[in-house]
Amino acid sequence: MRQKYWYWAQGHCATADFELASYYLFEAGVQSIEELDPNLAAPDHGSTFAKPVLKDNGNVVNFRFYSESDEFCQEIVAKFPQYQWESGQEPAQDWDLWWREKQQAVQVSPQLWVRPPWVEFSSPNPQDTVLIIEAKSAFGTGEHESTALSAELMEKLDLNGQKVLDIGAGTGILAMYALRRGAKHCFFTEIDPLTITPLTENYALNQCGKPQGYLGGLECLTGQNRFDLIVCNMIRSEMWPLRSDILRLLKPEGHLILSGHLAAEQSPVLDWFSTSGLKTTADLIRNEWWAVCARKN
Repeated sequence: MRQKYWYWAQGHCATADFELASYYLFEAGVQSIEELDPNLAAPDHGSTFAKPVLKDNGNVVNFRFYSESDEFCQEIVAKFPQYQWESGQEPAQDWDLWWREKQQAVQVSPQLWVRPPWVEFSSPNPQDTVLIIEAKSAFGTGEHESTALSAELMEKLDLNGQKVLDIGAGTGILAMYALRRGAKHCFFTEIDPLTITPLTENYALNQCGKPQGYLGGLECLTGQNRFDLIVCNMIRSEMWPLRSDILRLLKPEGHLILSGHLAAEQSPVLDWFSTSGLKTTADLIRNEWWAVCARKN
């Protein structure tokens, strides 16, 4: 028989205690905890019962969990009275359908949009690129600053007829964007085998042909002076061991785009550029993230 109601309990604690509170609740059998936005009157779940326990100034966290069992909710409430619970119920609904209905096209960069397969969208600017991405597992759809900054730096380059390498391709968004911007070839490397299925599906959704790349590191790519553009969107600790291979594979006068670096970590990268024949041509900062484009002498 279909579940008619979900039961919820909502409490609060000091921000500094939230991690420990979460640990206690998970140990007691709570499956998931929703941290509530104190600026909203209620979580947008279609519930007429929901309301935050209180507004806060950043020193208090309001949170909630759900269960199919009212008895379980009350057991948790009784076991942890320090969180000053309120409880209630709301009509059951298809959460997956609710989530899908909330999705919309996202503008990743000035000329790149991403939409889920079930959302119809056309950019108001016909020169823009709209990619269809269905994120799987932990792989992103371009909303993270590091991906957006990579795409924006790509837009500053003429990729027509260029040979591109995307290191750590993930869902393939940057590789596909390079192809859409006129790249002749775009190869990828990726060390996580779980990315290959969504990447291949995304290429098919966007009619980008068969992906060309390797499941492995840059050692899979032999030779030198192979690529006009190399894009590497990964944190500095992962990118740093790849420096010699990146220089080996990048053509003279070719461009390198690095993203996924913290703005506070610019100095080591710029020092590497100065000793490796790379000259910065553009860089961007968004929140704490920094991305840079350099040209090889």
